[in-house]
Amino acid sequence: MPSGTWHPSGYAKDTVLHLLDTGFEKYTSDVEKASKDCAAAVRRLVTKGPPEFLEDKTALPLPEGDTHIARVWFQADGKELSARLRAAPEGAAREALWNAQREALAAMEAAEAAGQGSSVHAQQ
Repeated sequence: MPSGTWHPSGYAKDTVLHLLDTGFEKYTSDVEKASKDCAAAVRRLVTKGPPEFLEDKTALPLPEGDTHIARVWFQADGKELSARLRAAPEGAAREALWNAQREALAAMEAAEAAGQGSSVHAQQ
């Protein structure tokens, strides 16, 4: 859970708003692109699960023990916004998406494993 403490962001307001608006779509796009050729890349994305909240390890680091950013506050206008990513599914919808992604990953890994045996050649 979030601690409820405020910490400065390394990003300006426009960047934070952009990340809120596009973060989930970027994730789904990255999974789709990776699924065309690389189970390892899909594994890195899918293992953590579909993102729900704004995050960036460099500019928005989480204090130890916090699980996510709950809200953002903009000094310029004093407004607070939820840090939940636009279009990010919640609850059962998120779990259904994640389950489908894990199943697709398992199928990719099985296909890769089956293909590896036939693509190994020994030079004589």
